[in-house]
Amino acid sequence: MQARPCSHQILVQEPVEQVLASFLFRREPSRVI
Repeated sequence: MQARPCSHQILVQEPVEQVLASFLFRREPSRVI
């Protein structure tokens, strides 16, 4: 992969778990808690 802007790097560095958790929390917060 070639060098990318800082914004892109942050998105790639962010773990998928956090994204999935945020998605699930948005869809069904009662289920996550």
